[in-house]
Amino acid sequence: EEVLVRQNNTFFLDNLYVDMSVNEQRQLLLTNTTGQDVIWESSDNSVVMVDEGGNLKAIARGSANIKVSTIDGKHSRECSVVVKDITDYITVYCGGASVVSVNGLIRYGSTFNWHFINGSSNEVKLLSLQLVDGQTGSAGNELAVDRSVSPGENVGYTVTVGLMGIHAPVTCRYRYEYNGEVYISEAVYN
Repeated sequence: EEVLVRQNNTFFLDNLYVDMSVNEQRQLLLTNTTGQDVIWESSDNSVVMVDEGGNLKAIARGSANIKVSTIDGKHSRECSVVVKDITDYITVYCGGASVVSVNGLIRYGSTFNWHFINGSSNEVKLLSLQLVDGQTGSAGNELAVDRSVSPGENVGYTVTVGLMGIHAPVTCRYRYEYNGEVYISEAVYN
């Protein structure tokens, strides 16, 4: 014998989890056949705000829950929202090196291959890269790049160590711009 069960869901959201970027706006769609008005709430307005129509505005990096409930409180649903900034989409790393090292000092003429990957869906402007000494914390000469990096693009740079050498671990500090703000990401070669 076959039994057919029909369930009428009278109150639900189109998404239970949403990823957003800072300053992004988006609407959560609510199906509400209860005939009641609803209240929208954010667990953290400093991360994401919501208005009476379920419109979200991402404010800052972090996470928050958006809750919608009927006035009588009998029906409610939540959506988890994670807000990311551009640094969450950028990957930097050392893709290899040809080094001569004596007691942790990487000698003149050694080379590093550094990579910058834009995993976002927006263009970013790579401004510069700079090596930082692992022992003293001193930053070397800044190499101006001033190059637009398209979504999904991987750009690589070979850097040669100067006369003074550099101590391991070597950090490559990338400066890049997105929406008028400057960000820094670092990669380390041990």
